[in-house]
Amino acid sequence: MYFGNIKQLSEVDKAYPKAVAKLLKVFAGLDPAKLENKRYDVEGDSIFYIVSEGTTKPAAENRPEAHKRYLDVQFLLEGAEGIGLAIDEGQFAITEDLFADKDIAFYAKENADEFMIVARPGSFTVLYPTDIHRPMCAVGAPGKVRKIVGKVAVSAL
Repeated sequence: MYFGNIKQLSEVDKAYPKAVAKLLKVFAGLDPAKLENKRYDVEGDSIFYIVSEGTTKPAAENRPEAHKRYLDVQFLLEGAEGIGLAIDEGQFAITEDLFADKDIAFYAKENADEFMIVARPGSFTVLYPTDIHRPMCAVGAPGKVRKIVGKVAVSAL
């Protein structure tokens, strides 16, 4: 897992895998006011991103998740979002396995090993298949967020 700010990309080519660096550079050049809520392809199904908006909820109402075929590169455009994180070493029970069809699995909501980060506009989080994450958590009261979720195929690394 990496957590940073889009303004701190001077060493992006040295700090991140090539495919992740490419996506972060795309994010840095975007004008959020001109983005529609939809999918954008960078390199077909290998590297793409989805712009969306929603309302955060208390962490206890969100399910932790993980992916196998893609890294998540989450980039916050507006609002504040808590993201719960835990490293998967096989100790967490999967409650809904959709890896085969949708590249996602959900985990039990209770997770003693989880810690929370707070994303603000410009924050990005790179999440690997071993990073169980609980996105869209309220920071204080629930609030509206606009974000980008980038996808980088593990095969593109």
